[in-house]
Amino acid sequence: MVALVFELLDRKTTVAGDVGDELTKVDGTIKMKSVHFSYPSRHGVLIFKDFDLEVSAGKSMALVRSSGSGKSSVISLILRFYDPISGSVMIDGLDIKKLNLKSLRKFIGLVQQEPSLFATSIYENIVYGKDNASESEVIEAAKVANAHNFISSLLEGY
Repeated sequence: MVALVFELLDRKTTVAGDVGDELTKVDGTIKMKSVHFSYPSRHGVLIFKDFDLEVSAGKSMALVRSSGSGKSSVISLILRFYDPISGSVMIDGLDIKKLNLKSLRKFIGLVQQEPSLFATSIYENIVYGKDNASESEVIEAAKVANAHNFISSLLEGY
C-alpha cells in the first residue's frame, strides 16, 4: 500500500500550467469533440470514447447518471486536471490546452456536492477563491450563489 502512495506522489503531470495564452474574457460556450479519455492511473480503462458535448454560453446543463459514469471526469477535463488522450476541449472556440491554466480556472466556479469549508469566517471562505477580492466582489459572489440573504441574516453575518 505504501508503495502505491509513493508512486502517486512521484507521478509528474503533463498539464503545463504556467504557459499558454492568457484568457481575458469568457462568454462560456463549452465544447468537447471526439474526446477519448482514461485516468493516468488506469490506462486500460477508457472512460470516454468519441465523447461529444456542447453547452452554449448562458445555458445550463445537468449531467445525470449513476456513480462512476463520468460526470466528474467531464468537469476534471474542463478544469484541466487532466488532458484527453485525443479529441479537444474548447471554451469559446479556444482549445484549453493552449491557454494559461491559471487564467482558464479564474473563469470557472466549481461547487462540489460535498463542499469543504475552512474553520474561519464566511467572508474568508468566499475570498479564498480570489486573491485581493474586494468586499463588494465577495458580496456579489454571495448574491450570485443565492446566499447573501441567508448570510446577512446570521448573527455575525459574513
